[in-house]
Amino acid sequence: MVGSTGFVGGHLRTGMVRGGWDVVTVDRSGSTRGDLVAVLEATLARSAPDVVVVCAGATAGSRHRLRRANVDLAGRLAGVVARARPRPRLVHLGSAAEYGAVSAPGPCREDAAAVPTTDYGWSKLAGTRAVLAAMPAAVVLRATTVIGPGCRGFLGSFCRQVALEGPQGVVHVGSLAAARDFVDVADLAAAVVAVAGAPTARPGVYNVGTGRAVPLGHVVERVRAITGFRGRVVSDRPSASTSAGIATQFSDVAKVRRAFGWTPSVPLDASIRATWERARADGLAGAEQVQAAGTVPG
Repeated sequence: MVGSTGFVGGHLRTGMVRGGWDVVTVDRSGSTRGDLVAVLEATLARSAPDVVVVCAGATAGSRHRLRRANVDLAGRLAGVVARARPRPRLVHLGSAAEYGAVSAPGPCREDAAAVPTTDYGWSKLAGTRAVLAAMPAAVVLRATTVIGPGCRGFLGSFCRQVALEGPQGVVHVGSLAAARDFVDVADLAAAVVAVAGAPTARPGVYNVGTGRAVPLGHVVERVRAITGFRGRVVSDRPSASTSAGIATQFSDVAKVRRAFGWTPSVPLDASIRATWERARADGLAGAEQVQAAGTVPG
């Protein structure tokens, strides 16, 4: 697995281990030059894995950084996998931000015209194309808004602020007018396991989501109900850079269900509760560290 140290990668690694896979991680610490491509090449020669899962990349930064992390690196990694003998199956993590603002009503299908609205979306779309050009047999899982313990984005930020400010505090968010397809990171991990373990895998792009758009205002109300937050919510922050300018976004998941038998199973409330519990635990741990740092021995 390439990219196992971030939020998504860490959960994917856990999900694959629970699914019975022996997971070998690839990161820059394995090379004095920090070259993931070189580390992966050496790992393939040494371990000859059946599957390579790539979830490395960047969600923010300059266009140059996004291109280097999401396009150039993705294509080079796919090229290494394509040249390996025996050649493993490649599963690459894409993003629903690749679609942009789809004009057709209903959920996005994989054959929808992709016109991203952000630099991140463009970089992920170019990365998908680079991966499939380097290794046409690759499977790209185009995930929607991924949530769960430790997530960033709207839900993660909201829960961390509630943990910090308390039940009567003030939470600052972006516009609540949008609606998103929130998929739990455990469900995404299950999709990766399903693709990895399938007897055959038809290459191409597959959506991974829930197939429904949830208004952000509804998420706020569920967070209130689950956490007991009774404070104010102020919409005075910019929208998320990965999907700015998109009012509603959700994905059709029929293709991945037909091909790999995968369907989402984690309810939204369960995802919110797990995200909140992690945020609260992290907040308590942080407070204890601050308290300990300020303690002067008598």
